Amino acid sequence: MEITIKVTTVMQPRVYQKKDGSQGCTYQFVGETQTGQYDKTIHFQVFGEDRFNSMQLAEGGVYQVSFDIESRPWKDTYITSCTAWRAIRTDNAAPQPAPTPQTAYQAPAPAPMPMQPQQPQANGDDLPF
Repeated sequence: MEITIKVTTVMQPRVYQKKDGSQGCTYQFVGETQTGQYDKTIHFQVFGEDRFNSMQLAEGGVYQVSFDIESRPWKDTYITSCTAWRAIRTDNAAPQPAPTPQTAYQAPAPAPMPMQPQQPQANGDDLPF
């Protein structure tokens, strides 16, 4: 299925335990449809860091999202999930890079000093300024 949405929230990754004992990670985002009188909110999940990073999601951006929808029984009800596998930005805005973690400030390296000795000036003043 495909739908056009405006991304409202890009959520933090959720780490979970796989059946084989290793850890997995799902990425999530929320968007609103831009059709009809009342906007509908949809929660999407994405499996795979590479796939999520290729989407270059930015809050406020409009995307054409391709996804699979599935319902599973749980107790006396059903749980429905939307798994996105592609998102293409359609509002012609440049994709914003994901924020990078802040690192400690490092001062720039000092400029190399000239290796030639200063020549005294012709007026006998040997001060360099």
